[in-house]
Amino acid sequence: MAPRLQPTRLLEARAAATGFLVVGIDDCGRGAIAGPIFAAAALLPAGWACPAGVAFGDAKHLTAEQRMLALRALGEAGAVWATAAVPPAVVDAQGHRAATEAAMALAAERLLRRIRRRTPSGLADAPCFCLVDGDAVPAGPWSGAPVPQGDAVECCISAASIAARVARDASVSSLARRWPCYEWTYNGGHASAQHLAAIVSWGPCDEHRSTCFPFARPAGRRPGYHTHKVAHEQIQKWLRRAADAEMEPRVGPRQARQGAAAEPAAEAERLRRFGAMAQRMRRAQGRWSGADQAGGAPGRGGGKRQRRRSRAAEKGGGGIS
Repeated sequence: MAPRLQPTRLLEARAAATGFLVVGIDDCGRGAIAGPIFAAAALLPAGWACPAGVAFGDAKHLTAEQRMLALRALGEAGAVWATAAVPPAVVDAQGHRAATEAAMALAAERLLRRIRRRTPSGLADAPCFCLVDGDAVPAGPWSGAPVPQGDAVECCISAASIAARVARDASVSSLARRWPCYEWTYNGGHASAQHLAAIVSWGPCDEHRSTCFPFARPAGRRPGYHTHKVAHEQIQKWLRRAADAEMEPRVGPRQARQGAAAEPAAEAERLRRFGAMAQRMRRAQGRWSGADQAGGAPGRGGGKRQRRRSRAAEKGGGGIS
């Protein structure tokens, strides 16, 4: 395998030559099914180059020790960065894309405030130009350009990638101590086989995102062809069971005691967690349906399905169930 090329500062130098203060921005955790989405914005000192012996680049391709060494080297060189996080509730409300852009914008705002406090007025007053990993620049008082695979191309984006990953790893480790059954220390909140098996066994918690797989339909892929099809089917079965339990008529105290005695406490707790997730899914679906009617759901999916419903209703078919 050919060695990876080190990121450069070519795009940053071009923007800086026109008088801009150039900031790199990247996110972390967008593809996970649990935990917050993090973003970071980073400003590198002029003339900085990665020291020999320090691995630098896309944080996904570095070990935890390499990321910490790189971040320490950045701090010793005088680099400045800021991070921001968006919790799962906001991800469900806004969608993954909008929530990611919100985290990026907040990180950039925090960085600019920090720069104004620490740097000379001439640099702090310069217009900001953001180099963003991905295909869009978050809205804010700055200009910028998206850079596909930017965390492997530009040093300032690589620095933001590392800072965001280190911050999210610390957050996930804290959540893992609170919810040890999901072993987030090892899977990072992503949809690994072990993580999905734990959801089936214990039920989801408040840190799981209700608008993504395995709770909602995976974007752009039929569940029948998903890698974790069996786990998806089991989780959907529990969600239906929890929804059916909510629809059952209320019983008196004596019947309730009898039912509690017949059902193990762990089973009741698992059903309660799936019931809470089902409620969150309905609330999120209601918000997304309103966005559909206003001109498109936030984040992934939603719009195409709504258009199919509308066309079916116009034909008198009553929509798609």
